[in-house]
Amino acid sequence: MKKIITLFICMLFVCGCGKRETEFYCEEGILEGSRCKVIKSVEPTYTCQEGFNFNNETKKCENVISVEASYDIVCDPGYFLENGKCISEEDYPYNNGVCTASIYNGKCKDIRYRYKAYHCLYGTLNKETNKCDLVDGRKPNVECPESYKYNEKTFICEAFSYVEALEREVIK
Repeated sequence: MKKIITLFICMLFVCGCGKRETEFYCEEGILEGSRCKVIKSVEPTYTCQEGFNFNNETKKCENVISVEASYDIVCDPGYFLENGKCISEEDYPYNNGVCTASIYNGKCKDIRYRYKAYHCLYGTLNKETNKCDLVDGRKPNVECPESYKYNEKTFICEAFSYVEALEREVIK
């Protein structure tokens, strides 16, 4: 009997000592006090001024301007540039008294044509055209549906509404 009474007291202690409290929760949205903030979002409509195209990655209106790239005349290592040609620094040997390369200032030298190394001070080098592409990026005109506001961090039109939070009992 003592065991039964002890077991009964333990059950009361375990089950009855926890406080029952009411907790607010949301099935949809974010809990703010006793209300749920529901956020709806839609994609905005972007328009650009004439001559500009909208770039979906940067979320800007862009116009690409191409300008001539600068270039340096470059010779391979071991060659020097003279009169638009790359001339070997070392003399080439004569083969049975014949120069198999080219005669330059009375010496047998390898002569190659130069090549241009293009580069841009501004913009990005377009390797197909050897021009520097400069991007003029501007903010687009943004339109959201009525009652929506544009979020510049997420690039989305958002509308907020509130609904009462639901309640449930929890044991603490």
